[in-house]
Amino acid sequence: MTNEQGSFKASFKVLQEAAQCLRAQEEPDIDNLLSTVVASVKAYQDCNARVNAVEQALKEAFAKVDEGAAAGGKDASRSAGDAKRAAAVNKEPDSPSDDIPF
Repeated sequence: MTNEQGSFKASFKVLQEAAQCLRAQEEPDIDNLLSTVVASVKAYQDCNARVNAVEQALKEAFAKVDEGAAAGGKDASRSAGDAKRAAAVNKEPDSPSDDIPF
């Protein structure tokens, strides 16, 4: 898991640096734009894959908790905290962040 976390962190850093570079430009640096975009797309794909994997793992973990509660004779309804966590996992992004220029 350390490799995946490092990969996510490294990819996220690439995205942050690209965004900062693009924000700081007073004039477009067209000569370096393609390499920045290619690196950013790869970093985004890496980050997105990791986020999706974590989201799936969380869904599975919550499903196991719910199954255990139902099998144990406990109230299978979710507490407010469980409902909030499930909603956060299942939430689709409203829109891309306006903060990122690409």
